[in-house]
Amino acid sequence: MPRTLTSTTTPYLVRLTRLCRLGLHLTRGILIVATRYKRLAQPERAVVTRRWSAQLLKILGISLKVNGLNPGFYPPNTLLVANHVSWLDIFVLNSVTVSRFVAKREIRDWPVIGWLVQVGGTLFIDRSNRRDASRVNQQLAEALAKGGCMAVFPEATTSDGRGLLPFKSSLFEAALLAKGTVQPVALRYQLPDGELTTAAAYAKRHHVLAKSEADAGRTGHGSGADLRPATQGKHQWPRQPFSALRAGAPRNQQEPQATTARYA
Repeated sequence: MPRTLTSTTTPYLVRLTRLCRLGLHLTRGILIVATRYKRLAQPERAVVTRRWSAQLLKILGISLKVNGLNPGFYPPNTLLVANHVSWLDIFVLNSVTVSRFVAKREIRDWPVIGWLVQVGGTLFIDRSNRRDASRVNQQLAEALAKGGCMAVFPEATTSDGRGLLPFKSSLFEAALLAKGTVQPVALRYQLPDGELTTAAAYAKRHHVLAKSEADAGRTGHGSGADLRPATQGKHQWPRQPFSALRAGAPRNQQEPQATTARYA
């Protein structure tokens, strides 16, 4: 069974230091978005986004390892398709390949966070309205055709990271309309010894403080994100969702890539 992390071995001063650094980093991000982010060209925004995301992971004690095909810093006309495990997913992806995301409409109304993601170029979808997928598909296709890199979580919800949930395929139409490239991504969170952990999963309702505390513990808790081809076996991805993806994707779909993020 996948292990979850604990924070009993993390010294109080280490936790306090990390929380202070995290608070300062979040404040810096808000100031950047409020002052100069809107005035930056998209390549400059991508640089700022990747740098900020990488620094956030560093503060939380998370290291990344990429396996497989890396699509690049900001690949044009590319749709990243990933499973969804944690709030960390966006920053893990952006620290490797910067993209704009599609998110549920409710996030737009969240205090501070909703404003931040909206300024960052997020597209919002009303998942309670099936017709709204058509509108978002048009916006996605336009963004891709203009050279954008977009990202979707086709499971439309989060899991504990031990497998894949059924895909909602409606947003794949955007890649077909834009004649774009689909980049499959499989995110997996691991301990330093490579064992799968569910600590980062929304499904387990772990708090950010627990995750930021864990890396200082003697057990070396970790987090990982693997972007790799589907394989069979315990705690590995089932083949069917990826087969469905390959069947519905444009001919120039990329091979899956792998990224592993672990607490140092």
